[in-house]
This record gives sequence, structure tokens and C-alpha cells, in this order.
Amino acid sequence: MKVLLFSNDLMPFGELPTSGGGLRCYQLMRGLESKGIEVIASMPGFTYLAKKHYPQIPPEYRELLWTFDTQDDILRRERPDAVLFASNWDHFNLKGDVDIPLIIDLHGSRLVETSMWGRPVSTERKVKVLSRADCLLAAGKRQRLYFYGWLLQAGRVCGDEHFIRYIPISLSPELPLRLEFCGSDDLLPKFVSGGGWFPWQNQSRAVFAVCEEIVRRQKGSIAIYGTPHERQGNSAREEFIFDTYQRVANLAKRSSRIGVYDYVGRNELIDIYRSSSVAVEAMEYNLERELAFTTRTIEYMWCGLPVIYNNYSELSEHIAEFDAGWLVDTAGIDSINQAVSEVFEDALLLAKKGSNAASLVASRFTWDKTILPLVDFLEHPVKAKAVEPVLGAVCGRPAYLNYQGETVDVHLGGKQCRVEQEFVIPAENIRGVELPVSLANEAARSAIGGLEISILTRGGLPVRRLKIMASDIPIKGRLNISFPLFFRPRGGSRFRLRLNLVRSGGCDSMQAFPLILDGLERAIYPFIAAPQVLDATATNDCSKKKKAEVICLGFIPDENNRLYRIELLTKRAIWLLRRGEWKRVFRATKKYAPKIVRLFGRYSSIIKAFKLAMAERGRV
Repeated sequence: MKVLLFSNDLMPFGELPTSGGGLRCYQLMRGLESKGIEVIASMPGFTYLAKKHYPQIPPEYRELLWTFDTQDDILRRERPDAVLFASNWDHFNLKGDVDIPLIIDLHGSRLVETSMWGRPVSTERKVKVLSRADCLLAAGKRQRLYFYGWLLQAGRVCGDEHFIRYIPISLSPELPLRLEFCGSDDLLPKFVSGGGWFPWQNQSRAVFAVCEEIVRRQKGSIAIYGTPHERQGNSAREEFIFDTYQRVANLAKRSSRIGVYDYVGRNELIDIYRSSSVAVEAMEYNLERELAFTTRTIEYMWCGLPVIYNNYSELSEHIAEFDAGWLVDTAGIDSINQAVSEVFEDALLLAKKGSNAASLVASRFTWDKTILPLVDFLEHPVKAKAVEPVLGAVCGRPAYLNYQGETVDVHLGGKQCRVEQEFVIPAENIRGVELPVSLANEAARSAIGGLEISILTRGGLPVRRLKIMASDIPIKGRLNISFPLFFRPRGGSRFRLRLNLVRSGGCDSMQAFPLILDGLERAIYPFIAAPQVLDATATNDCSKKKKAEVICLGFIPDENNRLYRIELLTKRAIWLLRRGEWKRVFRATKKYAPKIVRLFGRYSSIIKAFKLAMAERGRV
């Protein structure tokens, strides 16, 4: 079996540095390989680390570097048995249908992270990607529950509890041996902190507390590896992280006991961890940190390092159970100071907690154990049924787009062959309506010449007219009436549905009721009133009933909403210009103009759409 793995960052091949996401990808790769599964790793060639360390990427992996335009080519060339996107969903960009199992690893909440970066990801794209996956992976149990909510909004209600499989952060079952510290004993205990500085990771209170205690005691040392990434947005949190890092760097210039270093290769970093005393990773609370199952923490403990860690995360429970470090309240300074003091004053406790940390990883977080749920899926793959993503709903379509309530039969035929009913478009970007119909029996088909369906404005102007032959009317099913291609009614607009049942010889001779429609008792939103019978000789039976029956309609949202989005953006721009906010319009234009140009640059598609629209207008 061969799996193609698209990673979201550099993986630690050779002397390459890596991020938490890259290490997660590496974990999944090595875990699968430990079970005899071949993995082809394709890394991105444009991320911060990839651009910075491109010459260090081994040639065999350099040939497989992906961009958003080459993923389909790599997939066709490698011809894998399954494809895995790790360690998140937002680099998924396969254009065509995926006829092999598609697995998406959800290593943290990208929406929360990028919101704190000032550049939130598209929730619309997120649910579309999740709606295509055949299996999802989660690094933490809290994350698993969090992503179930997003999966529901993607239109998928899972019948299998293992659709999102729990695979925690894990490393090799061969734990590294501890190394003796080669420096002066005066530099012990040696605190260490590794990894990038991100807007959602505020560790300033703990780091400054350690630095102050080192300077006060003139004993011990701290080494900090990693820097903030290049600026992605203009959020206050991002600016705070840059400012905090600079303050720590300034401290390092004044004290030789405080060291701030750039990224280093993972092998070198592991050796540094192995010769250190304790790791510092106590982050102040935010939603991302509560959900995170932190990669660097597992790596610290894998190297036999106890950790000074925050007390509110999922991993905190494991650390407490094994007594693998100190859990501190990052909202205050007292518990942090107490933990730092114990590190300085109790060497035996420090060694015991370090041994416990290694035991925790060995028993729960090695990739030969944690990879088993993914291996099980690969051995018994199931292609998930395609679903229609609708943000904000727990089913394929929002409830207000379908009729609700106890249905009753509304008969059409006899003297009641022509009826009309008002209705409201309940949402934006509706591309059509559905009419549930059924025949009384198979013999009724011979009594029907056809069914004319018209949608009109309140003023009587035709919007869509459709004639259904008797042979096309289902015994029990739905008839779809689409609006013209370039016509999307506004939410809240009122229209009229007109039905005309015809047959050769005229409607008056039709004594039976061959056609049955779904109806509801009483008029409810989005249906305004009971249907009105239009035949001159027929009495308006519907309106006379105490419990008037309304004909049910379903509403079909448009899946391809590009033109609708352009319309909204244009109206928004006009509104802003009228308010004099031309700078905001200019910034937005710079952002969206390339997408609009690409859309309208597809001349063949536009011409084809135009011809279809003209044909629709001609039929109207």
C-alpha cells in the first residue's frame, strides 16, 4: 500500500528544522512506515521555513515540493492508494474528484490561530474541504469534539464514531538517552524553550519569571530556540509577540546566562534537550491553547525533560497523572515562581519528574501505538457519501429551506386543475425550488396530458415556466424548477407559484384527482396563504377550509456562488464609496481583483453560460 502525504510545512529530514505541524506530519509518516506502509512525502516549497532553509532540503524531497497548482499533478504521477493531508485542512487544493480514500489530519484549529494572526481562514472553504473527506484525524480528544461541530456544519452527520479518529501527538518508541551537561555547573539548572513564537502563544510571564530568577540568583541559564515567523497580519496579538520576543532578546544582550537563538536542525535541537534540565512552556489562556495538544511538549518529555506547563489543557491531565512536571496558573505569577524555585532547590525532584515524563511518552505517545486507528482505516477504507456543505446547519440544508410540519395531501384534478400560491424566498442565493409530487396510481398517468409550472413575480411577470410531460411525472418524487442562470432572487422577495394540470380533451372532463402534492395545514412561513383555485367554474375549496392546506415547496441553495459573491462585493463597494470610504474599497479591490479577473478570464465558460441564459430566457 502506498500513501501520498501532503505536509503543511518542512519535515525534519537531514538537518532541516521543523515546526509543530511539520513534526506532526513526520509522526504520521513514520508511524505508517512502522506498519509496512509506503509513504511518499510532498512538502510545500513556499512556507517560511521552506524558503529560509531551501538549500538544506534533500534533493529527493526537493523534487516533490508542492504548490497549490501542482497537487493534482503530483497525485496523478504518484498514483497512491490513499492521500493524506497533514497537519491541517487549509492546504488542500485538489481540483478534481478524488477516487481514492481522502484523509485529512486536523492538527489544531486553523480558524482560531489565523484569527489571532489577523488573517482568519475562510469558514466557507473549511466546510467544503471537510465535506469531501473520507476520514479525519484529530490530535486531541477536545479537538475531536470541536471538529465534530464543524463536520455537522459541513453537512455531514456521522453514523460511525470513528469518522474522526483520535491519533495524539507521538514520537519514536526508541526514546533518546539523556546527555551530561558539558558546561559549568554554575549554569545549572538549564531551562530550555524551543519552537516558533506565534500570536496565540503568550509565554511572556513564565519566560520573564525564569529570566528574573536566574539574574537574581546569578545561577542557572535559559536557552530559547526559535523566532516569530514573518508578519502575516496586523493583529494586536501578533505585535505583542514580536515586542515580547524583542524584550527577551534585549535581556540576552545584558546577561550571558540568557541565550536567544535562531532555528536549528532537529537533530541538534534534540541533543540540546537531552542535556537540559527543564522545559518552559506555560502559555496564558486562550481558546487555541485550551484545544491544542502541544507537539513541543511531547518532544520535551520524550527527551526526559519535565515541563513547566499551563494547568488548563488536555495534556495537563496526563502530566498531572504521571507527575511529569509543574502545572501552573498562568493568570498569576505566584505558582510560576513557586515552580521555578523548586527547580532551583530540589535536584532530586527535578530528576524524578524527568524520569516520569519519559515514562508518560513511552506508555501513551509513541507512533507505533497511536497510528493504529489510521492503519485500520487504510486496511478497511470507506468512501464517504458526498454531502452538500451548509455553514451553520446540522444537515445537508438549513431547516428553513425545507418545509416543516405534518404533511397532508393536496389533490389536483377534476374541477381544481389550476391553482396559484404566494411564497417568500427565505434566504439569499437560492437557485431554484422543489415541488414534491406523486401520482394517485400508475393508471393516473394516462389521464394527464402534462403539468405546467410557472413562477411569477407579484406583478404577474413570468420568471420561469416549465412544462412537464406526463411520462416525466414520478410516481412519488420531486420536480425541480430552477431560476434562470443569471437570476437570483433576493431573500424576502415574494413570488407566486402557478400550477396548471392539462390533458387532451380539457380539464373539465377529469373527474378524478390523478395528481397529489405535499401540503401543510395552515399557511406558515415561507408560504403566505392557501392556494387559490383559478378555474372559473370551481369553488375556492382551499380558502374555505378551517385549516387551509398550503402546497409545500423546498428551496435549493446555489452551490456555485461566485457570481452571487461578486454581486454582493460590488454592492458593498458602492455603499462604501457613497460613505466616502474609498481606502477600504481600494484595499479590498487589491485583494479580490485577481480572483475576479481569473473568473471572467475563462471566456469559453462565460460564452457557454451566456448561451444557456439566452436559451432560458427564450423558453420563458
